[in-house]
Amino acid sequence: MANMKKLKDIARRVRLSKKTTIIIIAVVVAVGLIVGGTLLYNRFVGNIFGYNFFGVDRTAMVVGGEIVTQKEISRVMKEKEVDTIAYFSKTYNATTANTDNFWFTAFGDNKERPIDYLKLISADEAARIKIKQIIAKADGLIQDISYATFLTDFETEKIARQDPNKKVAGVRNITEVYYFREVFTKLEDRLKQAMMDDGTLKVPTDTSTNYYKDNIKSYKLDDSMVLDMVTGTLKDASRKVETKLFPDYTDQEKAQISAEIDKISKEIAKGADPTKTCEKYTSASSVYTYSYFEMTMDQEFIGRDPDSYKMYADLVTNAKIGVWNPAQFYDQIGINAIMLKSRDVQGYISYQDALPQLDQILSKQLYEKYFDSQLAQYKANGKVSYDWNIIYGSKLRSDGSY
Repeated sequence: MANMKKLKDIARRVRLSKKTTIIIIAVVVAVGLIVGGTLLYNRFVGNIFGYNFFGVDRTAMVVGGEIVTQKEISRVMKEKEVDTIAYFSKTYNATTANTDNFWFTAFGDNKERPIDYLKLISADEAARIKIKQIIAKADGLIQDISYATFLTDFETEKIARQDPNKKVAGVRNITEVYYFREVFTKLEDRLKQAMMDDGTLKVPTDTSTNYYKDNIKSYKLDDSMVLDMVTGTLKDASRKVETKLFPDYTDQEKAQISAEIDKISKEIAKGADPTKTCEKYTSASSVYTYSYFEMTMDQEFIGRDPDSYKMYADLVTNAKIGVWNPAQFYDQIGINAIMLKSRDVQGYISYQDALPQLDQILSKQLYEKYFDSQLAQYKANGKVSYDWNIIYGSKLRSDGSY
């Protein structure tokens, strides 16, 4: 009897185990169907309709063994949108303003559509970016080039910049596109410098000399100038204009001050003492004050205050030396008559002095050509694979419109 009872207990446990096993198998199968169904949905249906279940970010490309996701393609598309519009405007005179359904309209004999062009150039640009990241990682300039790590850093930085107590050098409310460009530009600067240092981007001497000769006008030194000026203001300068620099002149006041400044400048032109002439017109009964001053804008001045130099230089671009211009109101400096007293033509920056700037310009050109070549080599060696179904499913707009 005892043995029979043991056998019954064993049989009952076996039956329970069978039930448990069946339940476990059923659960595993159900989970498998859900996961498999989701993957199939994302792979096929999602590709047709341009979106995916549960927001799964799919692999759009593999570059040198590194994954480029669909969302990365979308981010690049946002940067390339302007280039695409510019291309179709120049090539077909077609813009978003003059063409209904612009992105899906076929233009020209080749039936080019902006949406296709955008995704083609974005895919290549995404590959080029990834190659730059791969080389930067190999040089020890960055540790992790995955999109997942970038997104984590982006979310962390986005939250940090909202702290009102934190000093922020750039924009506080950042987007993914803005943050990527900010971070990647800094990485590119370091990568380009490293490539210059190791000789990868060595600019040949004949290249820099020829560029200097071909663009010599860009290296013209600013002319040194001396200006004579007579200015007039209200003695009561309590009223302020939009510029917050000068009294709020009425048209009548502007006309009266300008007329008297012209009288002063004419007397000075005939040999009268500038300072005493201004004092004469600034009588006790006058509500206006007139002043004369000489402004010397030499190379030291230009280096110290290039913006002011440009402003005054623009005012006397076509001026003749020794001739007073009629008085007028300038937003930045008030009512003035100006005379160009002298202009010293400075010539051009020497090749040797221009060399650092030339190296920067030409090394940047070599940098871009280098990575164009790298992309071509990666493609030729089968190191770039595109999943065009997923790339085509990438969306430019967050609302999924295209």
